[in-house]
Amino acid sequence: MASALLPFPQLTSDNYNLQQVEILTETDGVKEVLTTSQEDYDKLDINNKVKYDKSESKAKCIIVQCMTDKHIEYIKDARTAKEILRSLKNVFERKSTFSKLYIVTITLPPE
Repeated sequence: MASALLPFPQLTSDNYNLQQVEILTETDGVKEVLTTSQEDYDKLDINNKVKYDKSESKAKCIIVQCMTDKHIEYIKDARTAKEILRSLKNVFERKSTFSKLYIVTITLPPE
């Protein structure tokens, strides 16, 4: 169980990086839960569903350990690791061009 030995980076609005979380889930062998659809899950036999559910729990644990307590409220309605990451992405990822330009202009040093 590699995750117990890794220092988990605390994701905040200043350092939000989904790639770190994906790497941690990949390291622990549970990244597939981030890409598996409900239809694919429904097709699994009972033994594979049990294995998948364990991976799901482990992935959720990894993600939550990477979060600060004040951001837990953003994921309160998410049931799966995939939904947790989607919720975090919706909160922290800047999507508009204006937002991206604003970030660049406030982070560039004056000439």
